[in-house]
Amino acid sequence: MRILVVVALLTGMTGAIPAAGATEAAAAPETFLVLGVSGDGHAQFVTLHCDPASGTHPHADATCRALLAAGGDINKLAGQPDTLCPDIYDPVTATASGHYQGAQMIFQRTYPNHCELATKTAPLFQF
Repeated sequence: MRILVVVALLTGMTGAIPAAGATEAAAAPETFLVLGVSGDGHAQFVTLHCDPASGTHPHADATCRALLAAGGDINKLAGQPDTLCPDIYDPVTATASGHYQGAQMIFQRTYPNHCELATKTAPLFQF
């Protein structure tokens, strides 16, 4: 008797799942990223949501706009191209993982220093 009740409950719950999935499919694709910068024995991480912009990233609005302008491609971010950086080797590694507009994103690159990181990727890793 208990097995029949459990089967009946599961069957009832299964009927509701497609409706929830249909609602999610109509929503905008999700953007959620965990961004990190590490170097010299220190690491810092923030979260970023877009649509609407939120998370722990201090410049969430500007970062979401920059990602949108670059089509979600970190290599195409405008950055700060006119910045002159010192020729000092103090490497930092930038990472991004999560989803951008529903597509999986995994990024990792090491830059010679924080200035070079900002030159190529601002405002994404400015936290």
